[in-house]
Amino acid sequence: MRFTRVSLVTPEPIGEPEAAGCQVLTSREELLTLYKVSDCQPALDFDRCFLLAVHRGCCPTGGYGVRVAGLEQQGDQVTVRLVYQNPRPGDFVTLAITYPRELVQVERSELRFRGRLRFRFVDERSATLAEVTADIS
Repeated sequence: MRFTRVSLVTPEPIGEPEAAGCQVLTSREELLTLYKVSDCQPALDFDRCFLLAVHRGCCPTGGYGVRVAGLEQQGDQVTVRLVYQNPRPGDFVTLAITYPRELVQVERSELRFRGRLRFRFVDERSATLAEVTADIS
């Protein structure tokens, strides 16, 4: 399945979730509530798309990251493949607490089956990191 990475621009600082987690966002209200902001850009059309949000949680330095590597749908299950980056010993990193995240937009038309879907977030070894159920019409 195709997806597009999204970068949010907000009028106030984004409230980052402290803990690692994965979410399926189906409305603008869910997006604004998750990041504790009053507005954001781009203005997404949630009638046509939904967002997948992956948070690494609080990391002690820069050099950490997470990205969505791919999406596959089989029946009512969507598998979201994630890749985690960690700094290597000796890497020069920002000496500040960071909150790595990835937001991707998926067009609803990309889904072969809609309704109550199970999203399974997996790492490079296909180990399940999280499972989320969402209604996607």
